[in-house]
Amino acid sequence: MVHGYPGGHSQTLEKIELLSNADYIILGPCGFSIERTNEELNAMKLLESEEWQSLPAVKNGRVSIADGNKYFNRSSAASILGSAEIVAEFIYSELRGMYGHHGTRWVRLEELSAFCSRTGAEAARKEVVLAEGVVESPNNVVEQNGLKQESSPEHSETVKHVSNQIAALTRSDYASAFAMNSAANQKRLVSAEKFEAIVSGWPSFRVLTLSSTSCQYFEGTSDGSTTSSVKVDAMPDDSDEVLHFVFDIRQSEDGKRWETDG
Repeated sequence: MVHGYPGGHSQTLEKIELLSNADYIILGPCGFSIERTNEELNAMKLLESEEWQSLPAVKNGRVSIADGNKYFNRSSAASILGSAEIVAEFIYSELRGMYGHHGTRWVRLEELSAFCSRTGAEAARKEVVLAEGVVESPNNVVEQNGLKQESSPEHSETVKHVSNQIAALTRSDYASAFAMNSAANQKRLVSAEKFEAIVSGWPSFRVLTLSSTSCQYFEGTSDGSTTSSVKVDAMPDDSDEVLHFVFDIRQSEDGKRWETDG
Protein backbone atom coordinates (compact mmCIF):
# COMPACT_ATOMS: atom_id res chain seq x y z
CA MET A 1 0.00 0.00 0.00
CA VAL A 2 1.51 3.34 -1.04
CA HIS A 3 -0.12 6.57 0.07
CA GLY A 4 0.89 9.74 -1.74
CA TYR A 5 0.95 11.54 -5.04
CA PRO A 6 3.79 12.80 -7.30
CA GLY A 7 5.43 15.89 -5.89
CA GLY A 8 3.28 15.91 -2.76
CA HIS A 9 3.63 15.05 0.90
CA SER A 10 2.85 11.65 2.37
CA GLN A 11 -0.81 10.98 3.00
CA THR A 12 -2.25 10.35 6.43
CA LEU A 13 -4.51 7.46 7.38
CA GLU A 14 -7.74 8.59 9.00
CA LYS A 15 -8.34 5.21 10.63
CA ILE A 16 -5.99 2.42 11.53
CA GLU A 17 -8.55 0.00 10.14
CA LEU A 18 -7.49 1.13 6.66
CA LEU A 19 -4.45 -1.12 7.14
CA SER A 20 -6.64 -4.19 7.43
CA ASN A 21 -5.85 -5.12 3.81
CA ALA A 22 -2.10 -4.72 4.21
CA ASP A 23 -0.08 -7.92 3.89
CA TYR A 24 2.97 -6.24 5.43
CA ILE A 25 3.43 -3.06 7.49
CA ILE A 26 6.67 -1.06 7.71
CA LEU A 27 6.77 1.80 10.22
CA GLY A 28 9.40 4.38 9.30
CA PRO A 29 8.27 7.91 10.26
CA CYS A 30 10.13 10.73 8.54
CA GLY A 31 13.10 11.93 10.59
CA PHE A 32 12.74 9.20 13.22
CA SER A 33 15.37 6.62 14.07
CA ILE A 34 14.20 3.17 15.15
CA GLU A 35 14.77 4.19 18.77
CA ARG A 36 12.69 7.36 18.39
CA THR A 37 9.87 5.45 16.73
CA ASN A 38 9.88 3.00 19.63
CA GLU A 39 9.59 5.89 22.10
CA GLU A 40 6.63 7.37 20.23
CA LEU A 41 4.88 4.02 19.92
CA ASN A 42 5.18 3.53 23.68
CA ALA A 43 3.84 7.03 24.33
CA MET A 44 0.88 6.50 22.00
CA LYS A 45 0.23 2.97 23.32
CA LEU A 46 -0.62 2.10 19.74
CA LEU A 47 0.69 -1.45 19.94
CA GLU A 48 -1.60 -2.16 22.89
CA SER A 49 -4.77 -1.04 21.14
CA GLU A 50 -7.39 -3.53 20.05
CA GLU A 51 -7.52 -1.93 16.58
CA TRP A 52 -3.81 -2.52 16.05
CA GLN A 53 -3.75 -6.05 17.41
CA SER A 54 -6.68 -7.05 15.19
CA LEU A 55 -4.83 -6.20 11.96
CA PRO A 56 -3.99 -9.30 9.89
CA ALA A 57 -0.39 -8.18 9.31
CA VAL A 58 0.08 -7.84 13.08
CA LYS A 59 -1.46 -11.24 13.77
CA ASN A 60 0.78 -12.83 11.15
CA GLY A 61 3.96 -11.22 12.49
CA ARG A 62 4.48 -9.13 9.36
CA VAL A 63 5.34 -5.78 10.92
CA SER A 64 8.74 -4.14 10.91
CA ILE A 65 10.26 -0.87 12.15
CA ALA A 66 12.72 0.90 9.84
CA ASP A 67 15.04 3.87 10.14
CA GLY A 68 12.81 6.60 8.72
CA ASN A 69 15.52 9.21 9.07
CA LYS A 70 17.76 7.64 6.43
CA TYR A 71 15.35 5.54 4.38
CA PHE A 72 11.86 5.69 2.85
CA ASN A 73 11.62 9.48 3.21
CA ARG A 74 14.60 10.67 1.16
CA SER A 75 14.92 10.96 -2.60
CA SER A 76 18.62 10.18 -3.10
CA ALA A 77 19.57 7.16 -5.18
CA ALA A 78 21.30 5.55 -2.19
CA SER A 79 18.24 5.97 0.00
CA ILE A 80 15.87 4.62 -2.63
CA LEU A 81 18.08 1.59 -3.24
CA GLY A 82 18.51 0.98 0.48
CA SER A 83 14.76 1.25 1.06
CA ALA A 84 14.11 -1.34 -1.66
CA GLU A 85 16.69 -3.65 -0.10
CA ILE A 86 15.05 -3.28 3.33
CA VAL A 87 11.65 -4.18 1.86
CA ALA A 88 13.18 -7.23 0.14
CA GLU A 89 14.88 -8.40 3.34
CA PHE A 90 11.66 -7.97 5.29
CA ILE A 91 9.28 -9.69 2.89
CA TYR A 92 11.52 -12.52 1.71
CA SER A 93 12.96 -14.41 4.66
CA GLU A 94 15.59 -16.06 2.46
CA LEU A 95 17.05 -12.59 1.78
CA ARG A 96 17.05 -11.51 5.43
CA GLY A 97 20.43 -9.98 6.19
CA MET A 98 21.65 -10.35 2.62
CA TYR A 99 22.13 -6.60 2.18
CA GLY A 100 23.25 -5.97 5.76
CA HIS A 101 20.22 -3.93 6.84
CA HIS A 102 18.45 -6.34 9.20
CA GLY A 103 19.37 -5.57 12.79
CA THR A 104 20.85 -2.20 11.89
CA ARG A 105 18.39 -0.26 9.71
CA TRP A 106 15.27 -2.32 10.33
CA VAL A 107 13.96 -4.89 12.81
CA ARG A 108 10.86 -7.02 13.11
CA LEU A 109 8.34 -5.70 15.60
CA GLU A 110 9.05 -8.54 18.01
CA GLU A 111 12.74 -7.56 17.95
CA LEU A 112 12.10 -3.87 18.64
CA SER A 113 12.37 -3.91 22.43
CA ALA A 114 15.62 -5.88 22.47
CA PHE A 115 17.08 -3.67 19.71
CA CYS A 116 16.36 -0.44 21.57
CA SER A 117 17.63 -1.74 24.94
CA ARG A 118 20.86 -3.19 23.55
CA THR A 119 24.25 -1.92 24.69
CA GLY A 120 25.24 0.98 22.48
CA ALA A 121 21.72 1.80 21.32
CA GLU A 122 21.22 5.36 20.10
CA ALA A 123 19.35 7.78 22.32
CA ALA A 124 15.77 8.30 21.15
CA ARG A 125 16.33 12.05 21.20
CA LYS A 126 19.62 13.77 20.47
CA GLU A 127 20.70 17.01 22.07
CA VAL A 128 21.51 19.70 19.52
CA VAL A 129 24.71 21.49 20.50
CA LEU A 130 25.49 24.86 18.94
CA ALA A 131 28.95 25.42 17.52
CA GLU A 132 31.37 27.14 19.87
CA GLY A 133 30.76 30.85 20.02
CA VAL A 134 27.27 30.66 18.54
CA VAL A 135 24.54 32.09 20.77
CA GLU A 136 20.88 32.33 19.85
CA SER A 137 19.95 35.99 19.81
CA PRO A 138 17.36 37.02 22.40
CA ASN A 139 16.04 39.51 19.84
CA ASN A 140 14.66 36.61 17.83
CA VAL A 141 12.93 34.90 20.75
CA VAL A 142 9.34 35.25 21.86
CA GLU A 143 8.57 33.72 25.27
CA GLN A 144 5.07 32.79 26.27
CA ASN A 145 4.45 31.41 29.76
CA GLY A 146 1.09 30.04 30.71
CA LEU A 147 -1.72 30.95 28.31
CA LYS A 148 -0.60 31.44 24.72
CA GLN A 149 -1.34 34.94 23.46
CA GLU A 150 -1.35 36.43 19.99
CA SER A 151 2.09 37.80 19.04
CA SER A 152 2.75 41.48 19.54
CA PRO A 153 3.29 43.72 16.51
CA GLU A 154 7.01 44.10 17.21
CA HIS A 155 7.64 40.42 16.57
CA SER A 156 8.63 39.26 13.08
CA GLU A 157 5.88 38.30 10.65
CA THR A 158 7.12 34.69 10.52
CA VAL A 159 7.06 34.27 14.30
CA LYS A 160 3.67 35.98 14.49
CA HIS A 161 2.27 33.53 11.94
CA VAL A 162 3.41 30.44 13.84
CA SER A 163 2.43 31.90 17.20
CA ASN A 164 -1.05 32.72 15.91
CA GLN A 165 -1.47 29.24 14.43
CA ILE A 166 -0.54 27.62 17.74
CA ALA A 167 -2.86 30.04 19.55
CA ALA A 168 -5.68 28.82 17.29
CA LEU A 169 -4.87 25.24 18.27
CA THR A 170 -5.02 26.25 21.92
CA ARG A 171 -8.51 27.68 21.37
CA SER A 172 -9.50 24.44 19.59
CA ASP A 173 -10.10 26.57 16.50
CA TYR A 174 -8.85 23.93 14.09
CA ALA A 175 -10.61 25.50 11.12
CA SER A 176 -8.55 28.68 11.47
CA ALA A 177 -5.34 26.75 12.16
CA PHE A 178 -5.97 24.56 9.11
CA ALA A 179 -6.59 27.64 6.94
CA MET A 180 -3.14 28.96 7.88
CA ASN A 181 -1.50 26.06 6.04
CA SER A 182 -0.34 26.28 2.43
CA ALA A 183 -2.51 24.80 -0.32
CA ALA A 184 -0.12 21.85 -0.65
CA ASN A 185 -0.20 21.21 3.10
CA GLN A 186 -3.99 21.46 3.18
CA LYS A 187 -4.17 18.89 0.40
CA ARG A 188 -1.99 16.52 2.40
CA LEU A 189 -4.02 17.04 5.58
CA VAL A 190 -7.32 16.73 3.63
CA SER A 191 -9.59 18.72 5.96
CA ALA A 192 -9.77 20.63 9.23
CA GLU A 193 -11.41 17.61 10.84
CA LYS A 194 -8.59 15.26 9.85
CA PHE A 195 -6.06 17.91 10.86
CA GLU A 196 -7.66 17.95 14.32
CA ALA A 197 -7.52 14.15 14.51
CA ILE A 198 -3.80 14.18 13.68
CA VAL A 199 -2.88 16.95 16.14
CA SER A 200 -5.00 15.66 19.02
CA GLY A 201 -4.10 12.02 18.40
CA TRP A 202 -0.31 12.42 18.40
CA PRO A 203 1.17 12.97 21.90
CA SER A 204 3.91 15.35 20.76
CA PHE A 205 1.60 17.53 18.66
CA ARG A 206 -1.09 17.50 21.35
CA VAL A 207 1.25 19.44 23.64
CA LEU A 208 0.78 22.46 21.36
CA THR A 209 -2.96 22.45 22.05
CA LEU A 210 -2.59 22.85 25.83
CA SER A 211 -2.99 26.36 27.18
CA SER A 212 -0.63 25.53 30.02
CA THR A 213 2.28 24.75 27.69
CA SER A 214 5.06 27.35 27.67
CA CYS A 215 6.55 28.14 24.25
CA GLN A 216 9.62 29.89 22.95
CA TYR A 217 9.86 30.95 19.31
CA PHE A 218 13.10 31.31 17.34
CA GLU A 219 13.43 32.64 13.83
CA GLY A 220 15.09 30.02 11.68
CA THR A 221 16.62 29.85 8.25
CA SER A 222 15.28 31.98 5.41
CA ASP A 223 16.03 32.52 1.76
CA GLY A 224 15.27 36.17 2.36
CA SER A 225 12.11 36.30 0.32
CA THR A 226 9.51 33.54 0.05
CA THR A 227 10.45 30.73 2.45
CA SER A 228 11.54 30.59 6.06
CA SER A 229 11.29 28.49 9.21
CA VAL A 230 10.46 29.03 12.85
CA LYS A 231 11.68 26.83 15.67
CA VAL A 232 9.34 26.30 18.61
CA ASP A 233 10.47 24.93 21.97
CA ALA A 234 7.46 23.75 23.96
CA MET A 235 7.48 22.72 27.61
CA PRO A 236 4.35 21.18 29.18
CA ASP A 237 3.70 22.37 32.72
CA ASP A 238 3.75 18.79 34.02
CA SER A 239 7.16 17.92 32.56
CA ASP A 240 10.73 19.19 32.47
CA GLU A 241 11.16 17.86 28.95
CA VAL A 242 11.33 20.38 26.12
CA LEU A 243 9.78 19.34 22.81
CA HIS A 244 11.31 20.85 19.69
CA PHE A 245 9.30 21.70 16.57
CA VAL A 246 10.30 23.34 13.30
CA PHE A 247 7.63 25.02 11.17
CA ASP A 248 8.53 25.39 7.50
CA ILE A 249 6.66 28.38 6.16
CA ARG A 250 6.36 30.16 2.84
CA GLN A 251 4.63 33.21 1.47
CA SER A 252 1.29 32.78 -0.26
CA GLU A 253 1.17 33.09 -4.03
CA ASP A 254 -0.11 36.65 -3.79
CA GLY A 255 2.66 37.50 -1.32
CA LYS A 256 0.24 38.86 1.26
CA ARG A 257 0.69 36.35 4.07
CA TRP A 258 2.79 33.51 5.41
CA GLU A 259 1.56 29.90 5.30
CA THR A 260 2.72 26.75 7.05
CA ASP A 261 4.12 24.28 4.56
CA GLY A 262 5.28 21.56 6.89
